[in-house]
Amino acid sequence: MLGLKGMIDFFKNSLSLLVILLFSPLLQASQNIILWHSLEPPLAERFFAIIDKFNQRPECVNVGIKIIPEYKGNYEQTLLAGLKAVGTPEAPQILQVYDVGSLAMQARPNIYVPLDKLSDVESPFLKSEHFLPSISAFYKDRHGRKALPGLPFSTYSVVLFYNKDAFRKAGLDPEHPPQTWEEFEKVAAILAKGRTDKYVMASTWLSGHHIEQLGAWHNQPIATKGNGVDGDGAVLLVNSPFFIEHLDKLVNWYWKGFFSLDSGIKANQAFAKEKVVMLTDSANHWRILKTLVNGNFEIGVTRFPFWQSKVERPYNTAIAGTSFWAIAGHDSKDYPVIQRFFEYLVSPEIQAEWHQGTCYMPVVNGVRAVAEKQGFYKKDLK
Repeated sequence: MLGLKGMIDFFKNSLSLLVILLFSPLLQASQNIILWHSLEPPLAERFFAIIDKFNQRPECVNVGIKIIPEYKGNYEQTLLAGLKAVGTPEAPQILQVYDVGSLAMQARPNIYVPLDKLSDVESPFLKSEHFLPSISAFYKDRHGRKALPGLPFSTYSVVLFYNKDAFRKAGLDPEHPPQTWEEFEKVAAILAKGRTDKYVMASTWLSGHHIEQLGAWHNQPIATKGNGVDGDGAVLLVNSPFFIEHLDKLVNWYWKGFFSLDSGIKANQAFAKEKVVMLTDSANHWRILKTLVNGNFEIGVTRFPFWQSKVERPYNTAIAGTSFWAIAGHDSKDYPVIQRFFEYLVSPEIQAEWHQGTCYMPVVNGVRAVAEKQGFYKKDLK
């Protein structure tokens, strides 16, 4: 016969056993979701902080869910590594893919799981309507499906950074940088005076800025079939008079000392060391440039120039950036977890955090309102 204390102990032990039995399937469901990426400092640290917040959510901690990022090299290296690993035990569950690689992924539809197939639960956050129209259009499914094949995450476009102090020294108005290439040519002639072994402008991505972005800015296609997005067999159109004239100008400007052929990080460093006065670069490199310049001069930013002799007003620049893709061939229980993680990444709050911390542009609706409420545009960005 059990006394009162014995009965209490019995029920306590039974309750503990019941809890263990009820939750043992969850405790055994510990899942590591591997994410291959190409982010480097300082972007990597910001992204890791976002992942850590997801990993620390109770629903993840309680069942042992963890997103584990692994650096696999630059964007091309990561894409090639991912394509090579598909179908093997080494393949990640999530692969970061840069913009150019999106078509390479869609050319192999059996290697990824589209956003609407991650689980049986329909997600409003993963529908194309949740994303900005330009983002949905860029990442659309080329096989005609309405659902997006991968998750857009970060996007940027080209801008013109310039050294305001150098403008002042040359007697130019630092608040009125050149808006057109015609204006640039005149300003460059002034800025080039006395600059031995220095240039006026550089571009971090020569072909990207002076063919792709230039074409979009002037509504000039660089290839048939929607610049190659609408199907295979596209034909390049970069030998048209429009592009030839611009490239001819670049050569002429190089010999005059107006334009440097340095690109990539060399162009960034040239700008920071005042070897060039202007730099066309991705808008999201604003914070990186601020770090390199280290307060030695005031940085201005304006839009990418256009040829006023070709268009009355520019059209739009092209977007670029990265997306995340769910790789096929893994355990079926992984994909609902990936869906939850993807929903988290494109929530307005997380997108606002990423936008403000990196100067990447938002990819979903509602982010601007969050950033405005937090004073980003009036205070922080200024």
